Amino acid sequence: AVLAWSLSALVLAVYYLFIMLVAFVPGWLHLPLYEGSHLSRGIPLGAAIIVLSWLLTAWYVRHANNRFDALSAEILAEGQA
Repeated sequence: AVLAWSLSALVLAVYYLFIMLVAFVPGWLHLPLYEGSHLSRGIPLGAAIIVLSWLLTAWYVRHANNRFDALSAEILAEGQA
């Protein structure tokens, strides 16, 4: 349960910080990535937040499946004995 709460807090903090950037320094997000670029800083930052969320979700699912599958097998073995 601690892992789930920790990951939830991390994702919420990242989203909250992004919203704070949008609210308080939107000009920074509008700046180009590099000189002559048509891509602003906001696009890759938003994409990175989405990818981070996917990666954290995949990590949690893998961790939870490994742990809970072992616990389920143990419970089933105890129930059959």
